[in-house]
Amino acid sequence: MSTERPSQVEDLLPGYFSNEIGEADRVIIENWKNSSEKSLKDFQAFKMAWEAGKILTLMKQFNADVALKKVESRISKSKKIKITAILYKIAAILLLPLIIYSGYLTFSSIGKKSDSTQVATVWNEVKTSTGMQSKFTLPDGSQVWLNSSTTLKYPLVFGDYREVELSGEAFFDVQKKENLPFILKMNKINIEVVGTSFNVLNYSEESQTEITLKSGKIKLFSGNYSDKKEITTMEPGQRAVYVDSLRKVFIDDVEVIKYTAWMEGKLIIDDPMDEVVRKLNRWFNVDMILQDKSLHEYIYKATFEDETLDQVLELLKLSAPIEYTSEPRKLLSNGTFSKRKIIIKKRTI
Repeated sequence: MSTERPSQVEDLLPGYFSNEIGEADRVIIENWKNSSEKSLKDFQAFKMAWEAGKILTLMKQFNADVALKKVESRISKSKKIKITAILYKIAAILLLPLIIYSGYLTFSSIGKKSDSTQVATVWNEVKTSTGMQSKFTLPDGSQVWLNSSTTLKYPLVFGDYREVELSGEAFFDVQKKENLPFILKMNKINIEVVGTSFNVLNYSEESQTEITLKSGKIKLFSGNYSDKKEITTMEPGQRAVYVDSLRKVFIDDVEVIKYTAWMEGKLIIDDPMDEVVRKLNRWFNVDMILQDKSLHEYIYKATFEDETLDQVLELLKLSAPIEYTSEPRKLLSNGTFSKRKIIIKKRTI
């Protein structure tokens, strides 16, 4: 794959960071970013410059969009200097006022009552597009692996506790800090840990949230952390499923690898057919409908890695009493295409 930076990347980056570009342009950025290690480093450096500019804009001293354009201009004039070195130097310069400003906010709050001093928390957002995965490091050193169509929000500076928000699926390897709890907000149900590794599945369009614990301990709670209502505690090797309609948590013992294999590009299935359909819909970003309810309890076991959707469907057809029809994607009014629709029904003999 070519590692050259497409000419339109620089023009698209401001809109990408501010989430103001279309899906086609977003794909261009994502493809370039993931094309090589160098491209990823360049992207991260651009993002550092952009984020520093955002903070300074809040201070009414800076225009982030103009700053990014200046970064691009500096790059185009410095052909003999490595792009990454230039970007990181510029980002470091931009971040210096941020550090000073953060220090000012910290010391200016000393001696003041907490209810009379309110400092706006600046949040960052990381997204993965459909079919993409990425690894990310939080400000405290914790590692996060993001699955397809996932959004992670986190503050640029943590306060009395480390709070992040998730929509989608992610695996967290949380740095242990006894006096600085790590809080994962998902609205339906929330998580408190200290030093723990776990997988979370929390897509807004799905009717349940899943938490699978690999190591450490997890406390599940509802409401805000300041006045939380504890629900239960999890042990390694357990999976908790919160069902929206019942507003209840169910816990069972599982093989953790089944729920974390996606990090290695594998989909492990050992489920009833309705659960298989749910996983395939998410994995391939399709709209698969199980038409015959008698198939819901049929148990299917398989491990998929490099197979295409059509290959998976043929394998299902060979080993399960099903047949399927597929409808082509349709062009929508906003210029995007609908999901591929697949109808699965019981095979008639």
